[in-house]
Amino acid sequence: MIGSALASTGLLYRLALLMIGRLKGGYAGQVISLALAGVLIGPAVPNATGRIIIVAPMLRELIEALGYAPKSRGAAGLSMAALMGFGQLAAVFLTSSTTGVLVFAILQGGEGGVALDWALWAYYGAPVSIVMFVGLVVAVLVLYRAREPGSDDAGSNSLALQLALLGPPSRKEKISLTVGMLMLVGFMTQPMHGIHPCWIAVLAMGALGAGGVVTANTLQRANWSFALLFGVLASIAVIFSETQLDRWFAAGVADAVGGFGASPLLFVLALAVLCFAVSVIVRWQASAPLITIALAPVAVSLGIDPFVVGLVAVIACNGFFFSYQSTTYLALYHGTEGELFSHLQGARMAIAYFVVTLIALALSVPVWQVMGLLPGTGS
Repeated sequence: MIGSALASTGLLYRLALLMIGRLKGGYAGQVISLALAGVLIGPAVPNATGRIIIVAPMLRELIEALGYAPKSRGAAGLSMAALMGFGQLAAVFLTSSTTGVLVFAILQGGEGGVALDWALWAYYGAPVSIVMFVGLVVAVLVLYRAREPGSDDAGSNSLALQLALLGPPSRKEKISLTVGMLMLVGFMTQPMHGIHPCWIAVLAMGALGAGGVVTANTLQRANWSFALLFGVLASIAVIFSETQLDRWFAAGVADAVGGFGASPLLFVLALAVLCFAVSVIVRWQASAPLITIALAPVAVSLGIDPFVVGLVAVIACNGFFFSYQSTTYLALYHGTEGELFSHLQGARMAIAYFVVTLIALALSVPVWQVMGLLPGTGS
């Protein structure tokens, strides 16, 4: 809801323009800048689809200004860079997606895991996040090597014109920026002040309401169905724990996956493949929390921190082999009116996302062992 309120002021569109306006270094610089802009804006807007909807019209104009022909390698590559940064890399920070926040709530209701907050989520997830960012950028540069030279000056002039049309920041934008920054600082410093993130969000909502950013219409447009689903799924983990159903289920499943549990690497990779398979049938927003609820107790019984299950689920349930799987992919495709890339070009990136995810998770296993999240060096 806070993300929707911030987006409604036009602040996020302005920030995206400012960040992407720094596109330098030719095609490689453009790809890196687009992906990085999405990752950095993510914590302020915990809705990947919403971020894509904001950036899609601007992306279309930017690519045209840079001189890339529709559905060329350059156009498709920059589109995929935006999809990765604004959509797929949604597990870098806790508040980069509602799905991540929901998984966090489920993990909080369970047992046997590390104490989590905003900063620790980013810290424990850093190994896989860094490798995935680098790997996905490299994949874009290799798969969509641009033949057109592109023009940094043309893109900068186009973005400068759009910023000029927006005019100076409005009062609501300034309030939104201040409240958003203070909210993120509150999340990051939770270990120091001990205030639960939900109360920080409540205070932010109150400040936005006092400033006239959040109104009755904003509340009416909120997705209350998702809020209800959020509460139900988060409560299931608590019920499982209180009734010890999680232990009973874990004992049964642990026997079946005992071979996987003996090898942390095998467990993590098998879990990732399972998540990708489930996402073909159940969308990311539901599959990630459901897998976390089902397998977090199993991980505990195998000496694996449940955070690993939750993080893998948020990352690997976000596949888009088929266009219907991902609302973020569809938002980008239709937001650019299908003119920048074809589904076939998008499918190549979907396969790359699968491969990079498995490589990043495999390389993260030794680091997680040192951190004590997996049995091994750090145990």
